[in-house]
Amino acid sequence: MTRDWPAFANAKAGIRPGVRYLDGGWQSLVDQLLVIASDRGVEVVETAARSVRPTDGSTDVTTDAGTWHAASVVLAAGGPGAAASLLPTR
Repeated sequence: MTRDWPAFANAKAGIRPGVRYLDGGWQSLVDQLLVIASDRGVEVVETAARSVRPTDGSTDVTTDAGTWHAASVVLAAGGPGAAASLLPTR
């Protein structure tokens, strides 16, 4: 069954040039993603990431609570500089 999620439509529209605003703010997008993730059995971990390292076909995310191995990761790091500080240097 395919669902029509407004957050995905807004995100898809946001890829085009120009400024678009998300009706209901970014929290509405986060709330819908959490519902979808929960429906699909995704583990959501709300903790500070210390590092993000790509491995063979997956990603290791290290936090104070341990290390998670995942095929996909969504990070809300707070900005480009914060995200860059989590990634390995080249």
